[in-house]
This record gives sequence, structure tokens and C-alpha cells, in this order.
Amino acid sequence: LVFAGTRVPFQTLLDYLEGGESLDAFLDDFPTVSRDLAVGALEMLNEGLITGRPVEYVSQLKGLLRGIDTTVTRERD
Repeated sequence: LVFAGTRVPFQTLLDYLEGGESLDAFLDDFPTVSRDLAVGALEMLNEGLITGRPVEYVSQLKGLLRGIDTTVTRERD
């Protein structure tokens, strides 16, 4: 999953946060991702974890959260 209109994987945001970086640090390093997109994705993830339906939250994250695109971009060799 990448943020729509970017090549920034959603996992990168999670890695930043897991590594102790702030959301602001992520947004500074990846200015093509808006605060609204990042916060919306985190809220959707949180909802899935709280409800105990991790499989369902992945579907919601892919299907309901605008701004997240499931298109995988490949780097050229």
C-alpha cells in the first residue's frame, strides 16, 4: 500500500512511529503525504486493532480510506 499520488509506502509511516520518530518528522521527510492522509490511515488502523478485527481493518484501509492506493510502484533497475 502506498499513499495515493506518491511512492511512499504506508509501512514507512509505521516504521517511523515504531522507531520513535514523530508524525511531524515523517511529514517533513515525505512532503507529498498530507497530514490528513497520514492521520486518517492511522485512525483506520487503530479502529481495526481496537475492535479486534485485524483482517477487516486491512480491507477497510484498502477500500474505504481515500488517499491510500493499492497500486504498487516498482523501481526500475
